[in-house]
Amino acid sequence: MKSRLTSVLFSPHSISNQEEQQEKLVETNNEEIENDEVWSQFKRKLRKETSDMFVLLKNEYKNSYSIHF
Repeated sequence: MKSRLTSVLFSPHSISNQEEQQEKLVETNNEEIENDEVWSQFKRKLRKETSDMFVLLKNEYKNSYSIHF
C-alpha cells in the first residue's frame, strides 16, 4: 500500500448491492405468486365445501318438511 490514491469514485449503489436487490425482488415475486396460488386453492376448496354444505342442508330441509302418508 505504498501507492498514492489518485481518484475516488462514490456511488449510492454498489454493484453487489444492485445484484442483491434484484435477487430479493425475484424472491419477493416468487413468494407473491406462491401466495396467490395458495389463496386460489383455498378459495376453490371453500366454494366447494360451501356448495356441498348447501346441498346437504337443502336435502335435509326437504326431508324434514316433506309430508309422509
